[in-house]
Amino acid sequence: MTPLVSAVVWGSINVAGLLFASSILVAFSKLFAQQWRISPLIISLIIVAFGTNLPEFVVTLSAIDQGDSGLAIGNLLGSSVANISLIFGASILFGVVKPGTVKTQKNAWMLLGVTLLFCGMSLLRVAHTVQALLLLAALLAVLSYQFSLGIHGRKAEDKASFARGKSRGSGTLGMLYRMLMFLGAIGLIWFSGNQVVDVVTTISRELHITTTLLGLTLTGVATSLPELLTAVTASLKRENKIVIGTVLGSNIFNLTLFPAIVFGTIGTWFITYSQFFSLLVSTGIFAWMLLRFRGKPIPKVYGIYLLFVYAIFLISSIFFQGTT
Repeated sequence: MTPLVSAVVWGSINVAGLLFASSILVAFSKLFAQQWRISPLIISLIIVAFGTNLPEFVVTLSAIDQGDSGLAIGNLLGSSVANISLIFGASILFGVVKPGTVKTQKNAWMLLGVTLLFCGMSLLRVAHTVQALLLLAALLAVLSYQFSLGIHGRKAEDKASFARGKSRGSGTLGMLYRMLMFLGAIGLIWFSGNQVVDVVTTISRELHITTTLLGLTLTGVATSLPELLTAVTASLKRENKIVIGTVLGSNIFNLTLFPAIVFGTIGTWFITYSQFFSLLVSTGIFAWMLLRFRGKPIPKVYGIYLLFVYAIFLISSIFFQGTT
């Protein structure tokens, strides 16, 4: 069996593992939301998003170890664009996505602000230590605001859903079981996501793809598989807040915590104008949809539009690979 065939087989096995773990995350995030009386949007935006972002974290640490800041940030940018165009587009196309009416729109503006902060500092060539500190401060502000929104939601828009929900297995043993299953799912995502990245790296090496293009495209897609499977699974189950929260949270972590780690260690990397344009346009379209379709299902044709945006991103990444 050739290395390429072996990589494809092993990769398929680990994709199945990602699918299984993602379904567990969707199911248990809803249970935690009911148990702790916190909006599923907030649970998915913080806990699920970080869990599904573990592959990105693995790639970031690996790139830091190799001193390759371009691969690390390129992967985060590629993953961020994929989260919005590929993942959110697929969720709309294959399921039903209906944005909320309060917290969703506030978080859309927050993601736009984080995106502008990240891109603006890079384009202005701000010192990387300063970028790292400001991005960490932005993440702290976002997390603090999420908790305040979650507490407020108990008495407002989430009150009815909590009243309808019945929490089962809420005793000590039931909660322990949930936590173990949830942590096990995150562990499986970490392992399978890391393996998928290794597989993609092997395939890319066999096909002679550069590390810059790898970070923006293939590795970006590979590390976004947990978000893709989680979001599509939640969309099929009409868990709208989990779909949107996963995309929002994943991009917030991609543009704050992980770049801050890179800038605080190996630094010396700045975004290009083509990457700035791709990230800002995709984020702007995403935010516009959440604002435009407040409380209404997003038409499936918009899923096709987003997939088309991702196709353009892939083509432009290949075309500009010599300057990225």
